[in-house]
Amino acid sequence: MRHLIMTLAVAAAMRATAGCENSTMEVHTSLRRPIKVYVDGHTGTNPPTVGVIVNNIPPGMHQLQVVEVGVNRYGQETHSTVYKGNIDVRPSVYMDARVDEYRGISIHDTHVPCDQTASAATAIGTTTDTQSGSDQATTQAPVVPDHMSDADFKKLVTTITATKYESKKLDTLKATSADLRLATDQVRQLMNLFSFESNKLEVAKLLYDHTVDKENYSKLAAGFNFQANKDAFDKFLSGK
Repeated sequence: MRHLIMTLAVAAAMRATAGCENSTMEVHTSLRRPIKVYVDGHTGTNPPTVGVIVNNIPPGMHQLQVVEVGVNRYGQETHSTVYKGNIDVRPSVYMDARVDEYRGISIHDTHVPCDQTASAATAIGTTTDTQSGSDQATTQAPVVPDHMSDADFKKLVTTITATKYESKKLDTLKATSADLRLATDQVRQLMNLFSFESNKLEVAKLLYDHTVDKENYSKLAAGFNFQANKDAFDKFLSGK
């Protein structure tokens, strides 16, 4: 956080409101593998997970390192850095960070009002402490209600991807959607199976009623590149 020379009274006031300026970042990799996330060289104590949320990041420049964790054929744990670089964090934002091993990192951020930052950041799960310079940051794995298991979800993805044409993929998803119970992140993955944004939007609309963590659904807006589709998605959510 920026260091300013000021009177003790002003410094005390800043300490009282500093948490409002801190931001939150959710990190995923394109291959959806378990990862550990390091901010300024520090990470939380949570085990490697597919998605990691880092809370309370002070505004300013920070070093971000994303490490994929796997197991080799000998049963030994492996670590591979898929991204390491600096990020410029704006005050009071929620950042959706996607890491591609070959293309670098893509970050979409959304401003969060100061009085909502803390509640929005902690609503998803239990935090784990990690130090970032002289300021406190926390990491956590997303926690959502009971939903489709990873094994069943993988079968669903395999069924959809086995279909050649996008229109047929959409038909397959519609035919199987009635009994689905999904997490928002699973909806995101299903959206990414489609190339056309019009189909991504239809998937997002189709699966809303089958999602267990609707409080996170607005984050799917980051999956649209065209403003018209973002607006259509926002309009859809506002009607719910």
